[in-house]
Amino acid sequence: MTSTLTGRRVETRSQAMAEAIYWMMFYNPCRLHSTLGLISPMQF
Repeated sequence: MTSTLTGRRVETRSQAMAEAIYWMMFYNPCRLHSTLGLISPMQF
């Protein structure tokens, strides 16, 4: 199975879940958003 979030190959459902959680932890608080003036949601 291939993770659609990272493109990395995962063997189990729990690995896929870990990839999804990692992505959410990056995307939500850390990723810069252009609609917020290129700051993270946490900074906003």
